[in-house]
Amino acid sequence: MERKFTRAFVIAILMVLFTGMIVHYSYTAPQNDTVRQSYEMLKSSGEHIGETVYFWSDVSELSSNQLILAENKIVNVTETVQPGDGVQVYGTIKSGGKVVAERVIVIESESRTQLFIVSAIGALFGIATFFRSWSIDMYTLTFVPRESEEDA
Repeated sequence: MERKFTRAFVIAILMVLFTGMIVHYSYTAPQNDTVRQSYEMLKSSGEHIGETVYFWSDVSELSSNQLILAENKIVNVTETVQPGDGVQVYGTIKSGGKVVAERVIVIESESRTQLFIVSAIGALFGIATFFRSWSIDMYTLTFVPRESEEDA
């Protein structure tokens, strides 16, 4: 019985460490630093006119040839975009809090929903496949192979 609690404790510690590694990487990855700096420049856009930014955002409104994001207007957009879509924007800050887009990549909201649905189905398929061949021994908290008729 003591082994069961030791095993559960080790699993809990490993899960905390794994989560910590994920969070740490998300804050220290070099590509995230560029995006983080871009958000800071957009907050004080008057001080950074002419500088290049790269960021992600959701579209809240549309007007002719412009996207209106949370705080900024993106001009020079030629892609078809709908409110609720996600966009990656690479462009230059201009006066008035505007960003002249050099490149815009659109992530349609329907595509994101489909991505999550397909991922969930894939995860369920993987788990079901695993548990067809393995089971959990609750006494020792270990995975043990299932016995098949061929093995008996």
